[in-house]
Amino acid sequence: MLRNGLKPIWVFDGKPPDMKGGELAKRKKAKQNALKKMEEAKDAGDMELAMKFNKGTVRVDNKMKEDAMKMLRLIGCPVI
Repeated sequence: MLRNGLKPIWVFDGKPPDMKGGELAKRKKAKQNALKKMEEAKDAGDMELAMKFNKGTVRVDNKMKEDAMKMLRLIGCPVI
């Protein structure tokens, strides 16, 4: 892309619209299910399976978002 003169930009959206509520509830339920399965795998001593389910429990917080935006700006990527 860069070789062809195209410059990527990163867009961070804000608060989700109200009509996305159903999807957010579905994601929350999936996250709770992954957390439960992760704990069960840990209790069974299966750390590989626990790590797999741990990936489904990760949440991006404001600090992570701000750090990503700062890093992108430092390397010259436009951020909206």
